[in-house]
Amino acid sequence: MIYAILVATAVLLLVGLAGDILRQLAIRLAWALAPLFQVGDRLDIEGTAGQVEALGWTHLRLRTEDGHHVLVPNSRALHSSLIRVPPGSPHLVEVLVPLPAGIEFGRAWETAREAVVTSPYVASDRPIHLSSVLAPGQGPALRVRASAVDQAFGDAFCESIVRGLEEGLRKSAPASPAG
Repeated sequence: MIYAILVATAVLLLVGLAGDILRQLAIRLAWALAPLFQVGDRLDIEGTAGQVEALGWTHLRLRTEDGHHVLVPNSRALHSSLIRVPPGSPHLVEVLVPLPAGIEFGRAWETAREAVVTSPYVASDRPIHLSSVLAPGQGPALRVRASAVDQAFGDAFCESIVRGLEEGLRKSAPASPAG
């Protein structure tokens, strides 16, 4: 009896795996006949953005903005919202800025927001996300996610955010007592 249950379970697992593999292969075959995108295109699949480096039979490989490789199952790409990002379009940037000790979070948040919206590189039609985080080994920090007008300006945008935040915090810091 136990042997029969084990065999039945093994058969069901194999059928399930084979079905998933066949589904992945069918999706890839359909893409070969009518491609939705190609190697080199920039995609955003449910928040995972990057450049398509390879199209496999079961997965596609994206290289993210920070250089990581992400394997996305073909079925996920097919059944999710897929955004094809044309060249020259806004580029999502994430900056982690450690906060100096004693800085009030509300003031830092407003200063960071001001640094982002006044940057000449900001894509003003895109959302800006600010959050507080605890940076490993550094203490409290602000995470800023916003879009630069173009990928070519990503580094300059990051630098302008950090510079604007540092200058804003320095200007709004209370004067130290003379002693």
